[in-house]
Amino acid sequence: MSSESLPLNRRALYPSSNSPIFDSDITLFLFRTISVGKCSRDSVVLSGGPGWQVETGRMDSLTASKTAANNDIPGPNSDVQTLVSKFQAARLELNDMVTLSGAHTMGKARCTTFISRLNGI
Repeated sequence: MSSESLPLNRRALYPSSNSPIFDSDITLFLFRTISVGKCSRDSVVLSGGPGWQVETGRMDSLTASKTAANNDIPGPNSDVQTLVSKFQAARLELNDMVTLSGAHTMGKARCTTFISRLNGI
């Protein structure tokens, strides 16, 4: 199961092989590989930033749980307090939250995922 199929992410836009930013090889690597570390690194490199070595392999669990993912992963409309508490529960720091959130916001977003935060609408 990919993170794209989780209920919170069903309406999210994921780059396709037709995207001008990603060619088919990069798309297959970035979005079919279960590695947030690699995706984060590669998005930084593609935007002109530095690269770094990323350790691979699952370190958080030996199994996957749809229920845990739906409960533990912050939704696109999560407020700062929710984001901080969910990242802390995963033993991640504020710097990790900012880095991962920034890497996930590169590209396109639908207005419906953030319009409620604009001008208090």
